Amino acid sequence: MYNTYSDEIYRYCLSHSSDSDLSEDIVSETFMKAWKHFDTFDNKHPRAWLYTIAKNLFRDHWRKKPTYELDEQMESDKESDNPVLVTEKNITIERVQKAIAALPIEMKDVVYMRCILGLSAKQVAGSLNITEANVRVLQHRGLKKLKDLL
Repeated sequence: MYNTYSDEIYRYCLSHSSDSDLSEDIVSETFMKAWKHFDTFDNKHPRAWLYTIAKNLFRDHWRKKPTYELDEQMESDKESDNPVLVTEKNITIERVQKAIAALPIEMKDVVYMRCILGLSAKQVAGSLNITEANVRVLQHRGLKKLKDLL
């Protein structure tokens, strides 16, 4: 199961935090919890089960330590030759991150899974334990809200 889903879960985690170390920790904890509770797993929807564990671990993390982290790209751009372009890019990245962070978590998850990971509505519905219709509604509302925020 780890070989099949670890990269996907890592990308999901990285979308919720630009901190690769935190993302790796959440992935590790996700699979440790999955292994620990494997006897309660019904084996029909492993992706959904793992996404749920990862999502809950992130919720626990942000409840304990609510911080906002900028994209690592901003740090590497400091060395660029054109400070105006770097500043504009950093401002844009920050605006997008703040807009995404302002979305409710379920809406954020749907937008990420549909638009970034390219999962189907059926796959997202199974992963988040919601209906396909709800996935489409959350995606539409999430993208509309992002557009309004930006």
